[in-house]
Amino acid sequence: MRAILVIWGGLALAATPAVGQMVLPGAVAPAPVGSSSAPSTGGPPKPAAPPPVRAPGEDAVVGKELRWNGATGIITLERQDKDLRITRLTLPGNQISRPADVCRVDVAGGPFTLKASPRREGLLHFQSEIEACPIAIDVLDGAVQVTVQGGVCTFANADCKTSPGGVWGPPAASIGPAEAKNIERLRAAADKNGQAYFKALLANTKDRQQVKSIAADQAAFSSKREEACRDYAKEDVHGFCASRMTEARAIALRAKLYSAEADKPEPAKKPPPKKKPQPAMVSGEAPPAAPRPVQPAPVRPAAPEKSFMDNLLGR
Repeated sequence: MRAILVIWGGLALAATPAVGQMVLPGAVAPAPVGSSSAPSTGGPPKPAAPPPVRAPGEDAVVGKELRWNGATGIITLERQDKDLRITRLTLPGNQISRPADVCRVDVAGGPFTLKASPRREGLLHFQSEIEACPIAIDVLDGAVQVTVQGGVCTFANADCKTSPGGVWGPPAASIGPAEAKNIERLRAAADKNGQAYFKALLANTKDRQQVKSIAADQAAFSSKREEACRDYAKEDVHGFCASRMTEARAIALRAKLYSAEADKPEPAKKPPPKKKPQPAMVSGEAPPAAPRPVQPAPVRPAAPEKSFMDNLLGR
């Protein structure tokens, strides 16, 4: 009898219907297996527009004493009327007769007017009129990047040969801890902006070879920045040079992005709407009669009013 009761209890348990999971107020019911809980957006999200970045103006360098790699030499700039001029230029170098010895050349004949040229990679670009050392500068924030035609300037009379190309910025000793923190913050923002413009540039480029070129150029930037800033005085303490080079990179990517946008063909204009064709007239068929003008209703003269005597006599 006990075995029969156990079997009957098992059958009763198997026949009991399953009870659904209770959902408490405010709770979200779990999604069925295989379904996605995220709402459909109708496609991949569009990348956010890159933040705007602006190239530094002339005011960022006017009136400041800038030094080659933040250590030696001097270049000062001023504005006169609409011209930017070099008022002082002292170039460091090595003696021609004894290359192991250093030398300095105060370039005479100034001030030297800088000729504005088309922007280079988004930066203000100027070329000097110095015959002995034709340098060009790109304006950074509180610094200039100098390039030299041929790379070397030789001053035979001073027994000095110089290679002044590179970053000219504030002396390293003038950058304190508070400013170093601000420089670090600016570099982080510039790096973020550069990444945003890099992604936008890739998304805007359809040619595979161009995509590879852009990616390779971006990958090489870190080594180029290291090469440009490795000799800047106390760079590992303040990071000034790396910050300015990173800002310049973001500006260059922005310039490439907008240049790519400008090179896109304009969308084809929609043709003007066609006029509805008029029905053709069958040969020999009389043209439709013009509508007749509406005739005005005839105006009848009003009956003359009867006089008092006519009414009295019944006329």
